[in-house]
Amino acid sequence: MTLALARARLLPSALAVVDERSGVPRNALLFVLVVTVVLGLLGPGAIIWFLDAGGVFLSIVWVMVVIAKYRMPRVYPGLEYGYRARPAFLPALGAIGAILVILFCLIPGTGMTLVWPYEHIILVGWAVLGAVLYLVTPAPKDKDAAFTEMVGPLAPTLQAARRRE
Repeated sequence: MTLALARARLLPSALAVVDERSGVPRNALLFVLVVTVVLGLLGPGAIIWFLDAGGVFLSIVWVMVVIAKYRMPRVYPGLEYGYRARPAFLPALGAIGAILVILFCLIPGTGMTLVWPYEHIILVGWAVLGAVLYLVTPAPKDKDAAFTEMVGPLAPTLQAARRRE
């Protein structure tokens, strides 16, 4: 995730560097290690708050992945897919479940309700950080080059399979 965000220029470009010999994004790994250790030093209460808020974030990501799963064949009709869900509506059921997790975390009184105000502050803080990163990141001048940089070695395959309008 850190590598992809750095490739998309939402995090510093140093985090997108991949070791040529091993293929490992060492800077990204070290960054995640430091963040994890620092969060661990905050104590068990803070770790639980981050894990609870992380459940909401994971649900958001799940919904986005399902949306991408249904959009990919339309955007990239020439791409071969190694797996197709049978029946095709099953991933949508997972997305509905993820939306329910988000709702149960945000609606007071459910067994999954986030702890007020700490976990809500984490949610809002991450949303604000994301909005700030989005707003301060300049739009790429060359969209094809930015796409290639972000996707990496899969870029030629995706570009060849993309539907041209």
